[in-house]
Amino acid sequence: MVDGVVRPTSTSRNQCDRGRTRLSYRESMVEIVLVEDERDMVDLLSTHLSAEGYQIRSANSLTSAVSAVAQREPDLVLLDITLGNDDGRDVLR
Repeated sequence: MVDGVVRPTSTSRNQCDRGRTRLSYRESMVEIVLVEDERDMVDLLSTHLSAEGYQIRSANSLTSAVSAVAQREPDLVLLDITLGNDDGRDVLR
């Protein structure tokens, strides 16, 4: 963590007994599903998060959010609670 920002690491390394380096926990990118109905906000967040090394998938409705998560479980879901006429919190119930 630098300046309060947690950055993903794709290759955490640990030293084993014989001095060899081995990969630990996770080698793939952290995947985030971004649930947001405003295109400008999706573009802004996707640009910044991708630049930090996160893989972004977006959904613009509750139906597409549920589908995206069911298709492949992400590491994190960023959920807008005001999705047009829908309440984003409904997907949590």
